[in-house]
Amino acid sequence: MVKPSYLPAGAKRIWDELVPHVQRPHPSYSRFFAILCMDLWDIETLDRQLMKEKLIVKGTKGTRKHPAAQIRREKVGEVIRLAEQFGLTVLAAMKVYQAENPNKHIAGEGISLLNGQWKRDISCGTTTTH
Repeated sequence: MVKPSYLPAGAKRIWDELVPHVQRPHPSYSRFFAILCMDLWDIETLDRQLMKEKLIVKGTKGTRKHPAAQIRREKVGEVIRLAEQFGLTVLAAMKVYQAENPNKHIAGEGISLLNGQWKRDISCGTTTTH
């Protein structure tokens, strides 16, 4: 994937931190990965703003939740969705691993993929392929 030049410095830092962990990178994913990095940078910025200005602010009709809180919430949802697409969540990475290594077990995790869904094997604490 090629890092877009238009990314702000904060998003570029996030790109550099995350790109080594992307499962199966492809050049055509750059635009969507840039969106993920921008969203994460936005969340960092919103967090700083909320820490400085507080979550509850005074409005014309009393106190209310800071408008940045809703924007942050929407960004987090988008980040989770995109992170799964890039294999950056634990579950997504395990699915990729299991698909690429159908006969291998992930010892100690107690999780296995069965018909496209992860299933916990509590009895022995190891992943089983059924």
